[in-house]
Amino acid sequence: MPFILILTALLTLLGWLGNLFLIELPISLWDTLSLPRWFWLLLVISLISWGIGD
Repeated sequence: MPFILILTALLTLLGWLGNLFLIELPISLWDTLSLPRWFWLLLVISLISWGIGD
């Protein structure tokens, strides 16, 4: 039972950090730098695929 709770907490933390670094920060950087939306979309997709290992 404690293992399931720890696993749930870790996965929740990983999901929160992933959301922060892969979604929230690129959007805020895009707002500050005013770069084209396709550029940030390409950057986020390439970071995700690099993280997965493709």
